[in-house]
Amino acid sequence: MSTYGESLDQFNRTTTTRRIFDEDETLATEISKTNMYVALSTDGESPEHFTDHINDDENLVTGPSRNALKEFRLSKTLKDIFSNMKAIDFTPIVSKSDGAYITPQESNKTINFESDEKLRSFINTIIEKEFPPKNPSPSARDVINIGNFRENGALYGPGTWVEIEGPDMKWRLDMITRSVKQAPDDWDWNDPNNEDKEPRWVYYYHAGSDRRFREEDVRSSEEGLKRVFGNRPWIWQQWAMLKLEEKLRFQEGHQHDCMEMDVQKYGADLWDNWLEHPSNLEFKKVFNDDRVGNFGRSELLNHIQKPFHLIDRLKEDKDEWNFDDDANISVFTYTSMLGAGAMTPMVVLLIQLAIPIIFFCEALSELRCTSTDAGDHLYARLMSLIIFVLYTVTVFPDSITRFYDVEGAGDSVYSRLLSLRRQLWDQGDDTITQMIGYKTDIVMSAGYESMLSMFNVFLILNTVDALEILLNALAFVFVAKIDEEIVNSSWWDPQNRWITAGTTEVIMARTIRLRSLASPSLFSTNFGVPRQLLIDACGEDENLFKNTEVAKSDADDVKYLTNEERVLHLFRDVAIEKGNKNALDEYRKPTKYFAVMGPVFGYLGIATPVFMTFQSFRTWSRWTKVLYLAPVPDLDNLFDYDANEDTHILSSMLHDIKSTKEKPFANFYPSEDGLSQNRLFVRQVISVLKHDLPNGLKSSRRQGQDHRVLRVIVHIFGYVMTVGAYLLQTIFPIVLAIAIGSTIYELLSKECVAPLPVIIFNIQ
Repeated sequence: MSTYGESLDQFNRTTTTRRIFDEDETLATEISKTNMYVALSTDGESPEHFTDHINDDENLVTGPSRNALKEFRLSKTLKDIFSNMKAIDFTPIVSKSDGAYITPQESNKTINFESDEKLRSFINTIIEKEFPPKNPSPSARDVINIGNFRENGALYGPGTWVEIEGPDMKWRLDMITRSVKQAPDDWDWNDPNNEDKEPRWVYYYHAGSDRRFREEDVRSSEEGLKRVFGNRPWIWQQWAMLKLEEKLRFQEGHQHDCMEMDVQKYGADLWDNWLEHPSNLEFKKVFNDDRVGNFGRSELLNHIQKPFHLIDRLKEDKDEWNFDDDANISVFTYTSMLGAGAMTPMVVLLIQLAIPIIFFCEALSELRCTSTDAGDHLYARLMSLIIFVLYTVTVFPDSITRFYDVEGAGDSVYSRLLSLRRQLWDQGDDTITQMIGYKTDIVMSAGYESMLSMFNVFLILNTVDALEILLNALAFVFVAKIDEEIVNSSWWDPQNRWITAGTTEVIMARTIRLRSLASPSLFSTNFGVPRQLLIDACGEDENLFKNTEVAKSDADDVKYLTNEERVLHLFRDVAIEKGNKNALDEYRKPTKYFAVMGPVFGYLGIATPVFMTFQSFRTWSRWTKVLYLAPVPDLDNLFDYDANEDTHILSSMLHDIKSTKEKPFANFYPSEDGLSQNRLFVRQVISVLKHDLPNGLKSSRRQGQDHRVLRVIVHIFGYVMTVGAYLLQTIFPIVLAIAIGSTIYELLSKECVAPLPVIIFNIQ
């Protein structure tokens, strides 16, 4: 007897051109691949079997059964819906393709029910498997993802703890609550060649209270991976980022140019060479252990290579990183990212501050309501009201949207750029010029336009000519956009090469833990290498890897170069010897500065060429020793042997290990639940007001920090200006509401109402 599913599959091919899929071709994940064989009661006849799939969102049933169930004339109660059913044969199918989470004991289970309560209980069981309640505190067992691949299936199922990269570019440990699969955009269900074929599904994940994260925004947890593999991969990541900076160039047309180089491949090659190194046999044994599985190995590589992937996405993903489509990127953003080219932004800043001040002072010299009344200026007041209403529906919403972008809660390139910069700011690893550019960018984006609009409100209220009111409004729009319009000009950065290079440097800087690399205590704590071993490997130098003289010496020592680097190094030396300039352009990395005055500032030691920021940490002779010092975990302590199943399983003792305040899990922030725009915005504003200044002062005074006094000054002044920008955002809608109210009152009463600055000026 054929199953109902088989007959229905044939039915679909003959009755619909799009089969059973919705318009966006989105399906439920079928994480548990649960098949419910439902026996239908027909007087004395054999029950007919068919397959139902639990749906993703709204309806109970999807898949082939949806069309068939239309024939049942369903009523509102479960009893009526299943009135002719006597039992449900619950037979889960566990396969590699979906990573089912149904225990073998549940297989071949027939659930008989005679009441609505039993059916509801059964459905609740299915729902809990598909939508598991979130555990507020994961155990060490929960955060470990190992095993074998699930071909063409979701990498993570409901209940899996992973790290999610939110809109603010911050990784957070959270639990997957749902997986959704979708056919690729180029898959055609109507193509006869696709009959009986399954597409290569694209998976999206719900985590916590948030939905539809892409696979590139999800990775296995650092906490779980370190328990399996130890700290060596993260030490390798620090070294590999330094090697990448040494390799990258700002040289258009060169294969190692920042816009051309395949960064992911370079990272993969570095990993392979490191993995196969004779000093790394102990780690390689753990890495290739059958208990880890190909999925566990892949998750480690996916996690550790994320910065390389992100750098490539800057150039390739034009949906997420299209710099041309974001009009909020300004000259201050460039200084914030590159740490150079401060002259133009400072000139622009002076112009944008001087123009409204000049207007304001001139307006105070010709005060309205001193010699005339409002009745003589009806058209001027009508134009004022129009401008104020226009501000209400354009300027005010724009300022709020910009405020969200500044705090990392927006879905824009500019918001992501500032989120990356904020992480570098919190680490305290940015340069003085970057710090000034970053805070200026925030203040100008969050507060300047509000301040400018309030100035214009005063001018409009104090102006008696309708045309002059309109011209003033247009002039202030121009002034507000000067810093952004320069970026859009053809001479500034026409191919977005500089902003891409600056963002690349920021990604590398937030990945490289400069504090740890220059502190034996921090490195030992963060990477698990005994302090004395570090000191010995670094020649008794308390600055560890930070040593300019050693870095210069190691740069020319072939012992610390790869085979390819040795060949290129030899070619460079010969080109220098022969004076071949064309060859030197190929084999020697050029020194490039963002600003015209960059070479001068570089000579004075004030500016640094692009992709030269971490030169003093390229002490390869020390890295060669430290790369293999971190201890490797003993997997026998991590696994138990299950004699019944003749397999190894993760130790049950891992369930007792929880994140604590003293020993928190990596990237676990239980107080930051939820990644919606509003939550991110409020959380970030509160964090800036409470923690920005004390954390900044602390990082400025840390051991090995450069320009401590200047950093303290920048932090204090930057905090004051940021709070001022927040206040301007708050005051602007109040001022605008008062202006609209007073203008309407003047129109109705024919009485002149002086703006507040005029009243204060008259009192004085």
